Amino acid sequence: MTPGKDPAKKKPARKASPARRKPADPHQPDLFDLAGETPPAKPKRPRAKKSPGPPAAEKKPKAVTKVVPAPRQTPAASPAPAARPAAADKSRRMEADYAGGTPPSTVHVPYLFLAVAAYVAVVLVYDTFVTRGDVRTINWSAFAWRPAHLADLLQPFAGQGPTKWLRAPLLERFDLFKLTAWGLIPFLLCLWRLDTGWFGTSRWKRSDRTLLLVCCVMAVAAVGLVRFVPQLAEIYPPAPSGWTFSKRLLMFGGGLLWVVSWLPAYEFLHRYFLLRRVAADFPKYGWLVVPLSDTLYHLQKPPLEAAGMLVFSLLATWWTLKRRNLLLPLLVHLVIEVVLQILLVV
Repeated sequence: MTPGKDPAKKKPARKASPARRKPADPHQPDLFDLAGETPPAKPKRPRAKKSPGPPAAEKKPKAVTKVVPAPRQTPAASPAPAARPAAADKSRRMEADYAGGTPPSTVHVPYLFLAVAAYVAVVLVYDTFVTRGDVRTINWSAFAWRPAHLADLLQPFAGQGPTKWLRAPLLERFDLFKLTAWGLIPFLLCLWRLDTGWFGTSRWKRSDRTLLLVCCVMAVAAVGLVRFVPQLAEIYPPAPSGWTFSKRLLMFGGGLLWVVSWLPAYEFLHRYFLLRRVAADFPKYGWLVVPLSDTLYHLQKPPLEAAGMLVFSLLATWWTLKRRNLLLPLLVHLVIEVVLQILLVV
């Protein structure tokens, strides 16, 4: 007890509430501890194991695998079922047919090509016999279709006056058979799917105009050989020297109308009607049928002219198929025929 203080006035010590009471630190600071020295760490009591055993293996940290959610598949994005190879399906069908007693069919018959080729062959052979006037079997010259024949057919119905112009000298050589069989009938057969791009210059390239000029110059030079090659001069003789200018002009006009009656039809028959069909059925080498047909038809001419037609048809048909256009061969062929008609009257 301290002297001078009243023990009755001593305030009682406040007890800490249970919630704020801190547990006592087991380490009591010693008087010899230096100021500011951190007391030692609390000792950890080892946890007693229930049963002694081998030391546990060191646990490795588990690898964290990041799971990426799969994208939702919609019906449109679902993968299409794998298609069977066409060759395998075809072989299975062939085996099934053979097992059922039906021999397997491996050849595709191009019926449209056969029909087109047969038509072209018939009209060309017919025209060959008519042009040559062959009389060994029948008088083929009687089957020549001229405007005068059409006038005889229409005269009982229309009278002589409306059909008189069909007997004009200018139309004496106009070939109605070539115009109809080579041009009109094939044109009507192709009309429902006619590709007009074959007859204009929209598919031409800039170099094609230069090519046209070069081909026309070469064509004029080739036609000039008619006067120097005896075989050609015999077939294409010049007009007699005693003819008047009016008679020569009438002959030239009749020759031009004759060219108009067959040349566009001939080019359409070969480089559109036949070429498009054969190129569709035999895309790689089918176009060679057109030069073959050209050459066979010109075998009735001298060998030099037939050989020239073979070279011209090979180049013209190749260009026509590449550009899908027949205007350039038509123009070059027209230049050849017009120059030839000029040589016949001068």
